[in-house]
Amino acid sequence: MHSKKIIFLFVLFFAVVSTMFFADGNNNVVEVRVPQTVNQSEYEGVYYYPDSVSQNQKKDIGSKLFHTEGNLEIADTFLNSDSFFIGGNGDVITRQNLLPIMTFKDVFDKYTAGSTIVFSDYKQGIKDILNGVVELSAVSDIQAYTGIVFNNITLGAFIDSSVDSSLEIPSWPFEIIIDGNMIGKTYPTYQSTDTVLDASVSFGLLGGIKGDNYAITIGVGPYGALAYMDAYRHFEFESSDTVSGTVVIDSTIYSTLNLGSFNFDSLKDIATSGGWKADVSFVYGEEYPLFGVSVKDFAFTDSKINYYSDFDVNGSFYYDISSEPTYTIDYTKKLTWNKTEKTYRVKPTYAGFFNLKIADNIFIKAHGRYKEIAGFSYGGSIYTFLGDVVGLLFDLTADSKGFIYYTGGVGLHTGFGKLDLTVGVGSKGFDFNRITSPKVGITFSGNL
Repeated sequence: MHSKKIIFLFVLFFAVVSTMFFADGNNNVVEVRVPQTVNQSEYEGVYYYPDSVSQNQKKDIGSKLFHTEGNLEIADTFLNSDSFFIGGNGDVITRQNLLPIMTFKDVFDKYTAGSTIVFSDYKQGIKDILNGVVELSAVSDIQAYTGIVFNNITLGAFIDSSVDSSLEIPSWPFEIIIDGNMIGKTYPTYQSTDTVLDASVSFGLLGGIKGDNYAITIGVGPYGALAYMDAYRHFEFESSDTVSGTVVIDSTIYSTLNLGSFNFDSLKDIATSGGWKADVSFVYGEEYPLFGVSVKDFAFTDSKINYYSDFDVNGSFYYDISSEPTYTIDYTKKLTWNKTEKTYRVKPTYAGFFNLKIADNIFIKAHGRYKEIAGFSYGGSIYTFLGDVVGLLFDLTADSKGFIYYTGGVGLHTGFGKLDLTVGVGSKGFDFNRITSPKVGITFSGNL
């Protein structure tokens, strides 16, 4: 009997060591059952789950989530980390239905360079794209984070920024530039005052707790206004035997920081003048990330506004059937920052996803996001993995303003991190002849 026990222990030791060194990395659980020839009442039902296999299982989970918007990447990276993690993600989405995508880039480059923009140079491009109300906006969430993991708890830090914007204006000023002859047409006076831009920046401490198939993270820290903009807009059109129009946009940009001399040291103004906020993210999944939800920029207290600058646009348009249309547009070309004392409260961003496996290495994912100004965006992805490393994605997303985005992506996923890149274009409605709005996204993470 003694020799049988020695033989049994040798077989058991060989089985465990062989499993640790030669097991397929794709196996989620390795089960070792004692041979039935041994005393069953004493040994039957004994199982061994090597730690290395358990870690590989967690890393396989992380490799199956492809680029999620919002604040959800932090919890996912933490879930698949045993000692340390670092990562970042960013999405930048534009929304406009005024210019073709390459013309839009040219106008943006001229504006940022302080050059004069002559809209008549883009007549044909505007004519090809223009349809109804003109929508101009940009939406983004950009963050970086890191954490040290102690058993199932993490402590770390984060820094992030968020941009929420939407500006709507009537299309008739551009129609006058293009066609001139608008005699007999009527447009109601357009007048509105609302917030068109809300951009914030924040940093702070990160904490979290996780179990075998879930993770929750909470980030707390000061925040401030990077740029907050209210705009009064008045558009008036008149037509008899001539056409005339006036455009007035009066706006003020507020910031916690002095954007006229902004540098990295300016973040100390956030620490001294900022309000306090929290970010919360949660992911769950056993074999793969099944769903996740997040709330970003939930404010506890107000932040101070320290600086402001006026930004104005004034335009006049005139057309007489016997002459070419004339117009003048004057806008603030240089922002002048002055001191002020106001308060600001960041608005939260809500995001979530639901992920399903439909075949080996093929997943479909529904996702959504809500921002106060830009509104809802919602869509679906299908993605697949070629082997265990390379991932491919196609995504179709719509938003509450009627824009549709078509996005493709490629990713590199390993047991120690991932890198996902996505690029897309959008149009107002399903109109491939009016592609106007680029978007780009990146996600990277490393974990041990």
